[in-house]
This record gives sequence, structure tokens and C-alpha cells, in this order.
Amino acid sequence: MAQPSVELLQALLKLERQIREAPDPEALAKVITVQGQSVLGFKDAVFYSGANANRMRPRAASNETIIDPSSPVLAWIEKLFELHSSQLDSGSSFVASEDSRSPVKNFLPKNVLFIPLHHSKHGLLGCIVFTKTANFSRKEIFLINHVAGTISHALGVFFKKPKQVLGLGITQLAAFISIVVFLLSVFPINLTALAPVEVVSYQPEIIKAPFDGVIEEITVEPFSKVGPGTLIARLNNYRLKAVYDDVVQKVLKAESRISSKQGKSVGQGPQSDLENLKTIMQKTEKRLLQTNIRAQSNGIAIIKSPGEWKGRLVKAGEKILEIADPREVEFVLKIPARHADLISHGSSVKVFLDRSPFSSLAASVVDTSLVPAKSDTPEKYYIFKASLGESQTPPHIGQKGIARIYGERSNLLFLIFRGQMKFAQTIFGL
Repeated sequence: MAQPSVELLQALLKLERQIREAPDPEALAKVITVQGQSVLGFKDAVFYSGANANRMRPRAASNETIIDPSSPVLAWIEKLFELHSSQLDSGSSFVASEDSRSPVKNFLPKNVLFIPLHHSKHGLLGCIVFTKTANFSRKEIFLINHVAGTISHALGVFFKKPKQVLGLGITQLAAFISIVVFLLSVFPINLTALAPVEVVSYQPEIIKAPFDGVIEEITVEPFSKVGPGTLIARLNNYRLKAVYDDVVQKVLKAESRISSKQGKSVGQGPQSDLENLKTIMQKTEKRLLQTNIRAQSNGIAIIKSPGEWKGRLVKAGEKILEIADPREVEFVLKIPARHADLISHGSSVKVFLDRSPFSSLAASVVDTSLVPAKSDTPEKYYIFKASLGESQTPPHIGQKGIARIYGERSNLLFLIFRGQMKFAQTIFGL
């Protein structure tokens, strides 16, 4: 075989460089079918890509009419792919026989050469179909096979097989994921929700204003111990004292007038006036005593910012503070509206307080609310109460933290499509 000329070698090296530098399969196909025509000496070329001889698709051709859908050439080429699939899969080239060319003898030259693009790691990646009027020489076939190796290497970059995950291929990985999802869908899991929590007193004594008035002062500090009779608040009594002093003077004068008429008959009028004045005096005296508000039981005073109460107007029955037993506590949970339907009476709760975030307290829901609570944020929430489990040390009242509430047991599919189910219930009234 004659040695190739210097010009041919230069053209071949340039073609190989263009093949290696092709940025994508489309550019690579153009280089093969168009740029390679002058170097490899073929008349037409059709570039197919695919990892299976029976399912390849055309990427490009030197003559676009060859791959026109109305042309019989594509169907004929794909039929030969199917007939010679074993040769293509093994990387063996072949020339179409004279008998097989009858359907396309008016469209293609006499000689049609099939060169598979076979990669050492990835196997079959495509095929190039070359046509020529004269027979392909040994030198031309040698050059074409050489370039085909470069093309196969370039295709290997674009058509790499997916890497295995956990030692599994794509099919095995998909099957593994399907099995895991199925198992999670079948076996029930606990639906959980997170919510802010606060420790509050359980059934405390509520200290209320006895009548309309103004707070003079709060005489106890927050969480200080108190007992029956302990003065905890004082209402302003200046006006009541003035009224009381005035009534006392009127009572004394009325009694003096009546006593000065001893031995004489006293009419019903002065005596009745005296009784009315005494009644007013007794009521005023009772109110004066009520301005000193005292505790009725043992416990600790629960109040925020006592100084802010000074001078504040209060209505009769308005709550001022609480007297709580520090051993009797419960938890108040603010459950977001989107999770409220997961929780019911008796749901388990784990409480993580800010002071001890790495330890939890066990509790259970004892009271649920069906009315949304007022909130400063657009999101609605419901107030739930939970009781502390037995044989646990009660935490200090006023502490805050986060609670995890365990709702009903359900499967994974319900958890995934729960939002869509609720939307359907709202729209269709299910």
C-alpha cells in the first residue's frame, strides 16, 4: 500500500482535531459528513447515533435529500442495520450487497460501506454509512477505520453511560426506589407537627378587679410567694375616702339631732334618713376594704411588668394577675392551622424547653380548640393544651420552647398528597 502524501496527512490531522474539538454531537455529525468528504474520498455520508443497532436515528448527512422522510434511503439503511445487527454490535464493518441495493439503486451510488462506531468501554455508539461510485480502496478503508476510532472516542464523551449509585444501575436503582416507596406507603408512620409551647399554671386563682377603678400599685413581684391574706394589689381610694368621711359626718350629725330630742317624740323622717346614711357608710366602708386586693390561697404571683399597671384603668371583673401552684402546670401549644387536623385528644407530645433544649418532657393533649386564635401574623393557629406526664418534675411556669406533636398514624402516600386532598375537599366539598 502506497504511503499517504504529506497533504493527506495534514488534512487527516486537521479533521481529527476538528472531531476532538466538536462541542456537541450535532457539531460532530457535521464535521464527519461535511468536512470529512474531501479527506476520506466518499461521495455521501450519513451519520447515525444510538447504542442499539435496531434503534439508531440519523443525526446528519452530507446530502440532506438522503435523510428526507419521503426518501426510501432511511428505511433501507435501517433495514440493513437490523439484518446486520450482530456485526454492528461486535464492531465489524460491511459493504451492502448488490442484491440488497435494488430499492435504492436510483438514489445511492453502487458502493455503500457501513462503519460501526464502537467504543471500548461503552460499546456501540453509532454508525456511519459511506457511499462511493468506485470501489473503496484498501487505503480508503484504512483511513476511514482510523477516523472512525477517533469519532468513537469523541462520542464516548457525549454518550457516557450513567454512573452507578450504590453499585446499582439505573434499572436496579429505579426498582430499589420503587420498593422503598411501596414499603413506606404500606407501613404506617406517625404524622408529626412542630409548634411553639409555653408552660402555664393549671387552674390558678384568678385575681380580678372588684369594681371599676384605677390601679394604685402592684405590691408583689413576679413569681414571689404569697399566702392567704397577702396584699397583692391596691386600687386608688382617694375618692372613696372622701365619700366615706362625708357620710360619717352626716351620720354623726343625724345621731346628734336625734339624741338632743330625748324624751320628745321623734318623727319617722329623721330616723329613716339616719338608717339610709348608715347603709351608705357601710357600703362605702366595704368598698374601701376591697381597694386592698389580697390573695385567697398559697402559691406564686404570676404577673408581667408590675410597674406598667400603675395608673391603669380596670373594669369590674378584669383579670389583674394569677396565684398559681408551681407544682400544677400544663402546656399551651400554638398549632398552625395546616396541622391542626392531624392532632386529637390524647396525642403524644414531646416538649423541648429553651433552657434545656437537649432533654424532653413527655405530655399528652388534653384540650383542643375549634376556634382559631388571634394572631399578629397572617397564618392562623389553634390553641391546644397538654398535660405533663406522671413522675416528671414540673418545669418553671413561664418557660417557652418547641413541642413535637405526634398525630394519627398514616401511610407515606397520605402524607405526600395530604395538601392535594385538603384542596379537593375545599373545592368539591368532599
